[in-house]
Amino acid sequence: MDPPAHIFANRKTLDQFSPEQFIGKALVVDCRDLKEGQAITIDKINIDKAKWADFLFFNLGWDKHFKDETYFNDFPYNSRKL
Repeated sequence: MDPPAHIFANRKTLDQFSPEQFIGKALVVDCRDLKEGQAITIDKINIDKAKWADFLFFNLGWDKHFKDETYFNDFPYNSRKL
């Protein structure tokens, strides 16, 4: 989860949101097939299912890199066209 303060100056941090804002239906989008530095594009999302979701979670499988330098470098990212 990326709070607005991580990207924009003087914006909210996670502790400034109420817990109720994080309760709802979620859709997990499987992106484990993406390579380092590859964009997540709209074709990864099942639009029919996404219509019913309050949240989208992108499973990158990146946890496998947690203990090596790859974790911080060139991970898959959300395309601006998404």
